[in-house]
Amino acid sequence: MMCDERRLNVDEMGFENLMEEQRTRAREAGKFRLTLDDWTEFKEGESEFVGYSKFQAEAEVLRYSSPGEGEWQIILDQTPFYAESGGQVGDLGMLRQNGRSWRVTDVQKQGGSIVHYCKGPDAPESGYLEAMIDPSKRLQVTNNHSATHLMLAAMREILGTHVTQAGSIVHPEYLRFDFTHPEKPTQEEMEQIESRVNDKIRENIETEIYQTEYQKAIDSGIVAMFGEKYGDVVRVIKMGDFSEELCGGCHVPTTGQIGHFRLVSEEGIASGIRRFVGVTGIQAESISQQENRVAQNLRQQLNVPVEKISETVEKLLDEKRTLEKELQEMRKQNAGANAGTLLEDAQTLGDVRVLAKKVDVQSMDEFRSLADSLRKQFSNGVAWLATEIDGKSSLICIVSDEMLERGLKAGELVNAVASLADGKGGGKPHMAQAGIRAPQLLPEALNMAPDLLKQKLGL
Repeated sequence: MMCDERRLNVDEMGFENLMEEQRTRAREAGKFRLTLDDWTEFKEGESEFVGYSKFQAEAEVLRYSSPGEGEWQIILDQTPFYAESGGQVGDLGMLRQNGRSWRVTDVQKQGGSIVHYCKGPDAPESGYLEAMIDPSKRLQVTNNHSATHLMLAAMREILGTHVTQAGSIVHPEYLRFDFTHPEKPTQEEMEQIESRVNDKIRENIETEIYQTEYQKAIDSGIVAMFGEKYGDVVRVIKMGDFSEELCGGCHVPTTGQIGHFRLVSEEGIASGIRRFVGVTGIQAESISQQENRVAQNLRQQLNVPVEKISETVEKLLDEKRTLEKELQEMRKQNAGANAGTLLEDAQTLGDVRVLAKKVDVQSMDEFRSLADSLRKQFSNGVAWLATEIDGKSSLICIVSDEMLERGLKAGELVNAVASLADGKGGGKPHMAQAGIRAPQLLPEALNMAPDLLKQKLGL
Protein backbone atom coordinates (compact mmCIF):
# COMPACT_ATOMS: atom_id res chain seq x y z
CA MET A 1 0.00 0.00 0.00
CA MET A 2 2.80 2.40 0.95
CA CYS A 3 4.58 1.59 -2.33
CA ASP A 4 1.39 2.22 -4.34
CA GLU A 5 0.94 5.59 -2.64
CA ARG A 6 4.51 6.55 -3.58
CA ARG A 7 4.20 5.08 -7.11
CA LEU A 8 6.93 2.51 -6.51
CA ASN A 9 7.14 -0.96 -8.02
CA VAL A 10 7.97 -3.96 -5.83
CA ASP A 11 10.04 -6.83 -7.24
CA GLU A 12 8.28 -9.56 -5.23
CA MET A 13 10.05 -12.40 -7.05
CA GLY A 14 13.44 -10.81 -6.44
CA PHE A 15 12.57 -10.27 -2.78
CA GLU A 16 11.60 -13.94 -2.35
CA ASN A 17 14.82 -15.07 -4.06
CA LEU A 18 16.93 -12.92 -1.73
CA MET A 19 15.00 -14.16 1.31
CA GLU A 20 15.67 -17.76 0.28
CA GLU A 21 19.40 -16.94 -0.02
CA GLN A 22 19.30 -15.45 3.48
CA ARG A 23 17.56 -18.55 4.81
CA THR A 24 20.27 -20.72 3.28
CA ARG A 25 23.00 -18.55 4.84
CA ALA A 26 21.26 -18.72 8.22
CA ARG A 27 21.06 -22.51 8.06
CA GLU A 28 24.68 -22.89 7.01
CA ALA A 29 26.20 -20.22 9.31
CA GLY A 30 28.48 -21.68 11.89
CA LYS A 31 28.49 -25.20 10.38
CA PHE A 32 32.20 -25.80 9.80
CA ARG A 33 32.34 -29.44 10.83
CA LEU A 34 34.15 -31.94 8.66
CA THR A 35 31.80 -34.51 7.14
CA LEU A 36 33.53 -37.88 7.55
CA ASP A 37 32.92 -40.71 5.09
CA ASP A 38 35.20 -43.17 6.86
CA TRP A 39 32.68 -44.77 9.22
CA THR A 40 33.00 -47.99 11.18
CA GLU A 41 29.61 -49.57 10.65
CA PHE A 42 28.07 -52.19 12.92
CA LYS A 43 24.58 -52.16 11.46
CA GLU A 44 22.67 -50.36 8.74
CA GLY A 45 19.78 -48.09 9.60
CA GLU A 46 18.65 -44.57 10.42
CA SER A 47 18.06 -42.77 13.71
CA GLU A 48 14.76 -42.23 15.48
CA PHE A 49 14.29 -39.30 17.85
CA VAL A 50 12.46 -40.40 21.01
CA GLY A 51 13.28 -37.40 23.19
CA TYR A 52 9.92 -35.64 23.21
CA SER A 53 8.71 -37.90 26.00
CA LYS A 54 11.88 -39.24 27.69
CA PHE A 55 15.32 -37.99 28.66
CA GLN A 56 17.20 -41.29 28.44
CA ALA A 57 17.01 -44.41 26.32
CA GLU A 58 18.80 -47.66 25.62
CA ALA A 59 20.07 -47.49 22.06
CA GLU A 60 22.05 -49.64 19.64
CA VAL A 61 25.25 -48.27 18.08
CA LEU A 62 24.90 -48.25 14.29
CA ARG A 63 28.24 -46.68 13.34
CA TYR A 64 30.92 -44.27 14.49
CA SER A 65 33.81 -42.21 13.17
CA SER A 66 36.61 -40.13 14.67
CA PRO A 67 38.76 -37.18 13.51
CA GLY A 68 41.20 -38.09 16.32
CA GLU A 69 42.25 -36.49 19.61
CA GLY A 70 39.50 -38.16 21.61
CA GLU A 71 36.65 -36.83 19.46
CA TRP A 72 33.92 -39.19 18.24
CA GLN A 73 30.87 -39.05 16.04
CA ILE A 74 28.37 -41.73 17.05
CA ILE A 75 25.09 -42.67 15.38
CA LEU A 76 22.44 -44.67 17.28
CA ASP A 77 19.25 -46.40 16.17
CA GLN A 78 17.23 -44.22 18.55
CA THR A 79 18.12 -41.29 20.76
CA PRO A 80 16.61 -38.84 23.28
CA PHE A 81 19.11 -36.21 22.07
CA TYR A 82 17.51 -33.42 20.03
CA ALA A 83 19.56 -32.54 16.93
CA GLU A 84 19.97 -28.82 16.24
CA SER A 85 17.04 -27.70 14.13
CA GLY A 86 14.58 -24.84 13.82
CA GLY A 87 16.85 -22.58 15.85
CA GLN A 88 16.88 -24.94 18.86
CA VAL A 89 20.41 -26.01 19.78
CA GLY A 90 21.30 -29.67 20.17
CA ASP A 91 21.06 -31.39 23.55
CA LEU A 92 24.03 -32.01 25.84
CA GLY A 93 24.53 -35.15 27.92
CA MET A 94 26.30 -38.50 28.20
CA LEU A 95 26.57 -41.86 26.42
CA ARG A 96 27.60 -44.82 28.61
CA GLN A 97 28.61 -48.36 27.62
CA ASN A 98 30.31 -51.08 29.68
CA GLY A 99 31.86 -48.71 32.22
CA ARG A 100 33.01 -46.18 29.64
CA SER A 101 31.41 -42.83 28.87
CA TRP A 102 31.37 -40.13 26.22
CA ARG A 103 30.37 -36.51 26.81
CA VAL A 104 27.99 -35.29 24.09
CA THR A 105 28.86 -31.70 23.13
CA ASP A 106 26.62 -31.27 20.08
CA VAL A 107 24.02 -33.13 18.03
CA GLN A 108 23.39 -32.62 14.30
CA LYS A 109 21.25 -34.20 11.62
CA GLN A 110 22.99 -35.90 8.69
CA GLY A 111 20.42 -37.19 6.26
CA GLY A 112 18.34 -39.76 8.11
CA SER A 113 20.95 -40.09 10.87
CA ILE A 114 21.35 -38.16 14.10
CA VAL A 115 25.06 -37.63 14.79
CA HIS A 116 26.26 -37.27 18.39
CA TYR A 117 29.50 -35.28 18.60
CA CYS A 118 31.32 -36.64 21.64
CA LYS A 119 34.52 -36.53 23.66
CA GLY A 120 35.86 -39.71 25.22
CA PRO A 121 38.93 -41.96 25.40
CA ASP A 122 37.78 -45.00 23.36
CA ALA A 123 35.65 -46.04 20.43
CA PRO A 124 32.21 -47.49 21.19
CA GLU A 125 31.64 -51.22 20.78
CA SER A 126 28.96 -53.03 18.81
CA GLY A 127 25.82 -53.40 20.86
CA TYR A 128 23.75 -51.24 23.16
CA LEU A 129 24.55 -48.21 25.30
CA GLU A 130 22.68 -45.81 27.56
CA ALA A 131 21.97 -42.33 26.13
CA MET A 132 21.11 -39.61 28.68
CA ILE A 133 20.53 -35.93 28.02
CA ASP A 134 21.22 -33.17 30.55
CA PRO A 135 17.68 -32.60 31.90
CA SER A 136 18.37 -29.13 33.33
CA LYS A 137 19.67 -27.83 29.98
CA ARG A 138 16.73 -29.38 28.14
CA LEU A 139 14.31 -27.74 30.59
CA GLN A 140 15.88 -24.34 30.00
CA VAL A 141 15.82 -24.80 26.22
CA THR A 142 12.19 -25.94 26.38
CA ASN A 143 11.20 -22.87 28.40
CA ASN A 144 13.00 -20.56 25.98
CA HIS A 145 11.50 -22.25 22.91
CA SER A 146 7.92 -21.95 24.14
CA ALA A 147 8.60 -18.37 25.23
CA THR A 148 9.80 -17.62 21.68
CA HIS A 149 6.43 -18.75 20.31
CA LEU A 150 4.58 -16.59 22.84
CA MET A 151 6.85 -13.63 22.04
CA LEU A 152 6.22 -13.87 18.28
CA ALA A 153 2.46 -13.97 18.88
CA ALA A 154 2.73 -10.90 21.12
CA MET A 155 4.91 -9.09 18.55
CA ARG A 156 2.40 -9.72 15.75
CA GLU A 157 -0.35 -8.44 18.04
CA ILE A 158 1.48 -5.27 19.13
CA LEU A 159 3.85 -4.42 16.25
CA GLY A 160 1.65 -5.75 13.45
CA THR A 161 0.96 -8.89 11.44
CA HIS A 162 3.75 -7.95 9.00
CA VAL A 163 6.23 -9.27 11.60
CA THR A 164 7.75 -12.56 10.47
CA GLN A 165 10.67 -14.60 11.72
CA ALA A 166 14.03 -14.02 10.01
CA GLY A 167 16.20 -16.35 12.11
CA SER A 168 16.43 -17.56 15.69
CA ILE A 169 18.52 -19.33 18.31
CA VAL A 170 16.97 -21.15 21.25
CA HIS A 171 19.75 -21.72 23.79
CA PRO A 172 19.64 -22.88 27.43
CA GLU A 173 20.76 -19.42 28.60
CA TYR A 174 18.76 -17.18 26.25
CA LEU A 175 16.53 -16.90 23.21
CA ARG A 176 17.48 -14.77 20.21
CA PHE A 177 14.88 -13.83 17.62
CA ASP A 178 15.39 -11.94 14.34
CA PHE A 179 12.29 -10.46 12.74
CA THR A 180 11.08 -8.20 9.97
CA HIS A 181 10.09 -4.71 11.08
CA PRO A 182 10.79 -1.36 9.36
CA GLU A 183 11.74 0.64 12.46
CA LYS A 184 13.09 0.37 15.98
CA PRO A 185 10.33 -0.72 18.40
CA THR A 186 9.63 1.87 21.08
CA GLN A 187 10.33 1.20 24.74
CA GLU A 188 6.58 1.17 25.37
CA GLU A 189 6.05 -1.45 22.66
CA MET A 190 8.79 -3.68 24.08
CA GLU A 191 7.29 -3.40 27.56
CA GLN A 192 3.88 -4.32 26.13
CA ILE A 193 5.37 -7.39 24.42
CA GLU A 194 7.08 -8.49 27.63
CA SER A 195 3.89 -7.99 29.66
CA ARG A 196 1.77 -9.86 27.12
CA VAL A 197 4.09 -12.88 27.25
CA ASN A 198 4.05 -12.88 31.04
CA ASP A 199 0.26 -12.66 31.01
CA LYS A 200 0.13 -15.88 28.99
CA ILE A 201 2.68 -17.53 31.27
CA ARG A 202 0.52 -16.74 34.32
CA GLU A 203 -2.54 -18.13 32.56
CA ASN A 204 -0.72 -21.51 32.57
CA ILE A 205 -2.11 -22.43 29.16
CA GLU A 206 -1.92 -26.11 28.24
CA THR A 207 0.20 -26.78 25.15
CA GLU A 208 -1.56 -28.80 22.49
CA ILE A 209 0.66 -30.72 20.04
CA TYR A 210 -0.84 -32.36 16.99
CA GLN A 211 -0.05 -33.32 13.39
CA THR A 212 -1.86 -32.21 10.25
CA GLU A 213 -1.37 -31.81 6.52
CA TYR A 214 1.08 -29.05 5.62
CA GLN A 215 -1.13 -27.25 3.11
CA LYS A 216 -4.11 -27.45 5.41
CA ALA A 217 -2.04 -25.85 8.20
CA ILE A 218 -0.80 -23.02 5.97
CA ASP A 219 -4.28 -22.34 4.55
CA SER A 220 -5.63 -22.03 8.11
CA GLY A 221 -3.09 -19.29 8.92
CA ILE A 222 -0.75 -21.30 11.16
CA VAL A 223 2.68 -19.63 11.34
CA ALA A 224 5.55 -21.52 9.69
CA MET A 225 9.15 -21.44 10.93
CA PHE A 226 11.79 -19.39 9.10
CA GLY A 227 14.00 -21.36 6.70
CA GLU A 228 12.45 -24.76 7.44
CA LYS A 229 11.57 -27.41 4.89
CA TYR A 230 8.34 -29.28 5.63
CA GLY A 231 6.95 -32.63 4.56
CA ASP A 232 3.35 -33.41 3.70
CA VAL A 233 2.52 -33.95 7.39
CA VAL A 234 3.63 -31.34 9.92
CA ARG A 235 3.76 -30.95 13.70
CA VAL A 236 1.82 -28.04 15.21
CA ILE A 237 2.39 -26.37 18.60
CA LYS A 238 -0.77 -24.64 19.87
CA MET A 239 -0.98 -22.56 23.04
CA GLY A 240 -4.63 -21.76 23.51
CA ASP A 241 -6.01 -19.18 21.09
CA PHE A 242 -2.86 -17.07 21.38
CA SER A 243 -0.14 -18.95 19.47
CA GLU A 244 -0.15 -21.67 16.82
CA GLU A 245 2.99 -22.56 14.84
CA LEU A 246 4.55 -25.36 12.86
CA CYS A 247 7.48 -26.61 14.92
CA GLY A 248 9.49 -29.77 15.50
CA GLY A 249 11.14 -28.50 18.69
CA CYS A 250 10.68 -29.20 22.39
CA HIS A 251 8.00 -27.34 24.34
CA VAL A 252 6.53 -27.00 27.82
CA PRO A 253 3.36 -28.95 28.74
CA THR A 254 1.86 -25.75 30.17
CA THR A 255 3.06 -22.12 29.84
CA GLY A 256 3.32 -21.71 33.62
CA GLN A 257 6.49 -23.84 33.55
CA ILE A 258 8.31 -20.95 31.82
CA GLY A 259 8.09 -19.01 35.08
CA HIS A 260 8.95 -15.51 33.92
CA PHE A 261 10.08 -13.75 30.73
CA ARG A 262 12.33 -10.72 30.28
CA LEU A 263 13.19 -8.93 27.06
CA VAL A 264 16.79 -7.85 27.63
CA SER A 265 18.01 -6.26 24.37
CA GLU A 266 16.99 -5.00 20.94
CA GLU A 267 19.08 -4.00 17.93
CA GLY A 268 18.98 -3.63 14.16
CA ILE A 269 21.07 -6.19 12.28
CA ALA A 270 20.17 -5.38 8.64
CA SER A 271 17.83 -3.17 6.67
CA GLY A 272 14.33 -3.97 7.89
CA ILE A 273 15.57 -6.72 10.23
CA ARG A 274 15.57 -6.29 14.03
CA ARG A 275 16.77 -8.63 16.79
CA PHE A 276 15.31 -9.35 20.23
CA VAL A 277 17.16 -11.24 22.96
CA GLY A 278 15.19 -12.57 25.90
CA VAL A 279 15.57 -14.83 28.93
CA THR A 280 13.24 -16.94 31.04
CA GLY A 281 13.06 -18.70 34.37
CA ILE A 282 16.15 -18.40 36.59
CA GLN A 283 17.92 -16.06 34.16
CA ALA A 284 14.92 -13.71 34.10
CA GLU A 285 14.68 -13.82 37.89
CA SER A 286 18.40 -13.05 38.20
CA ILE A 287 18.07 -9.96 35.97
CA SER A 288 15.09 -8.72 37.97
CA GLN A 289 17.01 -9.18 41.23
CA GLN A 290 20.05 -7.38 39.86
CA GLU A 291 17.93 -4.45 38.67
CA ASN A 292 16.22 -4.32 42.06
CA ARG A 293 19.60 -4.19 43.87
CA VAL A 294 20.68 -1.30 41.64
CA ALA A 295 17.40 0.52 42.23
CA GLN A 296 17.63 0.07 46.01
CA ASN A 297 21.24 1.29 46.10
CA LEU A 298 20.29 4.38 44.10
CA ARG A 299 17.28 4.95 46.34
CA GLN A 300 19.50 4.99 49.40
CA GLN A 301 22.24 7.14 47.82
CA LEU A 302 19.81 9.68 46.35
CA ASN A 303 17.41 9.52 49.34
CA VAL A 304 14.34 9.40 47.12
CA PRO A 305 11.59 6.80 46.48
CA VAL A 306 12.31 4.28 43.71
CA GLU A 307 9.75 5.86 41.41
CA LYS A 308 11.63 9.20 41.66
CA ILE A 309 15.08 7.80 40.79
CA SER A 310 14.88 8.48 37.03
CA GLU A 311 13.65 12.05 37.55
CA THR A 312 16.33 12.76 40.18
CA VAL A 313 19.15 11.32 38.05
CA GLU A 314 18.03 13.43 35.08
CA LYS A 315 18.11 16.57 37.25
CA LEU A 316 21.61 15.70 38.48
CA LEU A 317 22.79 15.15 34.91
CA ASP A 318 21.33 18.52 33.87
CA GLU A 319 23.16 20.18 36.76
CA LYS A 320 26.38 18.39 35.79
CA ARG A 321 26.08 19.57 32.18
CA THR A 322 25.42 23.14 33.34
CA LEU A 323 28.43 23.11 35.68
CA GLU A 324 30.67 21.67 32.98
CA LYS A 325 29.57 24.40 30.59
CA GLU A 326 30.23 27.10 33.20
CA LEU A 327 33.63 25.60 33.98
CA GLN A 328 34.51 25.56 30.29
CA GLU A 329 33.57 29.23 29.97
CA MET A 330 35.70 30.09 33.00
CA ARG A 331 38.67 28.27 31.48
CA LYS A 332 38.20 30.17 28.22
CA GLN A 333 38.10 33.44 30.14
CA ASN A 334 41.26 32.47 32.01
CA ALA A 335 42.98 31.72 28.72
CA GLY A 336 43.94 35.39 28.38
CA ALA A 337 45.67 35.45 31.75
CA ASN A 338 47.41 32.17 31.01
CA ALA A 339 48.56 33.50 27.67
CA GLY A 340 50.16 36.46 29.41
CA THR A 341 52.11 34.06 31.63
CA LEU A 342 53.30 32.09 28.60
CA LEU A 343 54.62 35.26 26.96
CA GLU A 344 57.20 35.52 29.74
CA ASP A 345 58.85 32.32 28.41
CA ALA A 346 59.23 33.60 24.84
CA GLN A 347 62.75 33.78 23.35
CA THR A 348 64.06 36.49 21.02
CA LEU A 349 65.69 35.72 17.68
CA GLY A 350 66.83 39.09 16.40
CA ASP A 351 63.58 41.06 16.14
CA VAL A 352 61.39 37.92 16.24
CA ARG A 353 59.85 36.38 19.34
CA VAL A 354 59.48 32.59 19.49
CA LEU A 355 57.81 30.25 21.97
CA ALA A 356 57.73 26.43 22.00
CA LYS A 357 56.15 24.96 25.11
CA LYS A 358 53.94 22.16 26.43
CA VAL A 359 50.83 23.32 28.31
CA ASP A 360 48.24 21.62 30.54
CA VAL A 361 44.62 22.02 29.43
CA GLN A 362 41.43 19.99 29.93
CA SER A 363 39.91 20.08 26.45
CA MET A 364 40.65 20.93 22.83
CA ASP A 365 38.35 23.96 23.11
CA GLU A 366 40.44 25.27 25.97
CA PHE A 367 43.62 24.48 24.02
CA ARG A 368 42.46 26.43 20.95
CA SER A 369 41.18 29.32 23.12
CA LEU A 370 44.58 29.57 24.80
CA ALA A 371 46.34 29.63 21.43
CA ASP A 372 43.94 32.28 20.12
CA SER A 373 44.43 34.46 23.22
CA LEU A 374 48.19 34.10 22.93
CA ARG A 375 48.13 35.20 19.29
CA LYS A 376 46.16 38.35 20.16
CA GLN A 377 48.89 39.32 22.64
CA PHE A 378 51.84 38.02 20.64
CA SER A 379 53.34 40.61 18.29
CA ASN A 380 56.06 39.91 15.76
CA GLY A 381 56.37 36.24 16.72
CA VAL A 382 55.70 32.53 16.22
CA ALA A 383 54.60 30.05 18.89
CA TRP A 384 54.21 26.28 19.11
CA LEU A 385 52.04 24.89 21.92
CA ALA A 386 51.76 21.17 22.69
CA THR A 387 49.40 19.27 24.98
CA GLU A 388 48.05 15.81 25.82
CA ILE A 389 44.30 15.22 26.27
CA ASP A 390 42.79 11.78 26.93
CA GLY A 391 46.03 10.09 25.90
CA LYS A 392 46.28 11.95 22.57
CA SER A 393 49.00 14.53 21.87
CA SER A 394 48.40 17.63 19.76
CA LEU A 395 50.44 20.60 18.52
CA ILE A 396 49.26 24.09 17.57
CA CYS A 397 51.28 26.76 15.80
CA ILE A 398 50.31 30.44 15.75
CA VAL A 399 51.82 33.15 13.54
CA SER A 400 51.43 36.87 14.28
CA ASP A 401 50.25 39.30 11.59
CA GLU A 402 53.76 40.74 11.22
CA MET A 403 55.17 37.28 10.51
CA LEU A 404 52.40 36.59 8.01
CA GLU A 405 53.55 39.68 6.08
CA ARG A 406 57.06 38.15 6.02
CA GLY A 407 55.69 35.04 4.32
CA LEU A 408 55.43 32.61 7.23
CA LYS A 409 52.49 30.16 7.32
CA ALA A 410 51.30 28.25 10.38
CA GLY A 411 50.50 25.12 8.35
CA GLU A 412 54.09 24.77 7.13
CA LEU A 413 55.56 25.54 10.54
CA VAL A 414 53.31 23.14 12.50
CA ASN A 415 54.22 20.30 10.12
CA ALA A 416 57.94 21.13 10.31
CA VAL A 417 57.87 20.43 14.06
CA ALA A 418 55.15 17.75 14.07
CA SER A 419 57.05 15.64 11.52
CA LEU A 420 59.87 15.26 14.06
CA ALA A 421 57.37 13.37 16.28
CA ASP A 422 55.64 11.39 13.52
CA GLY A 423 52.83 13.92 13.28
CA LYS A 424 50.96 15.76 10.57
CA GLY A 425 48.35 18.47 10.36
CA GLY A 426 47.20 21.67 8.72
CA GLY A 427 45.06 24.75 9.09
CA LYS A 428 44.95 28.45 8.28
CA PRO A 429 48.00 30.69 7.71
CA HIS A 430 47.69 32.28 11.17
CA MET A 431 46.86 29.08 13.15
CA ALA A 432 47.30 25.37 12.39
CA GLN A 433 47.03 22.14 14.34
CA ALA A 434 48.65 18.69 14.08
CA GLY A 435 48.19 15.30 15.68
CA ILE A 436 51.24 13.60 17.20
CA ARG A 437 51.71 9.83 16.89
CA ALA A 438 55.07 9.64 18.72
CA PRO A 439 54.58 11.81 21.83
CA GLN A 440 57.86 10.60 23.34
CA LEU A 441 59.65 12.58 20.61
CA LEU A 442 57.66 15.77 21.17
CA PRO A 443 59.92 17.40 23.83
CA GLU A 444 62.95 17.20 21.53
CA ALA A 445 60.85 18.44 18.60
CA LEU A 446 59.85 21.53 20.62
CA ASN A 447 63.49 22.15 21.51
CA MET A 448 64.35 22.20 17.80
CA ALA A 449 61.55 24.62 16.89
CA PRO A 450 63.60 27.85 17.32
CA ASP A 451 66.37 26.50 15.05
CA LEU A 452 63.78 25.58 12.40
CA LEU A 453 62.42 29.15 12.56
CA LYS A 454 65.95 30.54 12.19
CA GLN A 455 66.44 28.53 9.01
CA LYS A 456 63.07 29.65 7.68
CA LEU A 457 63.90 33.33 8.27
CA GLY A 458 67.53 32.99 7.17
CA LEU A 459 68.86 34.31 10.47
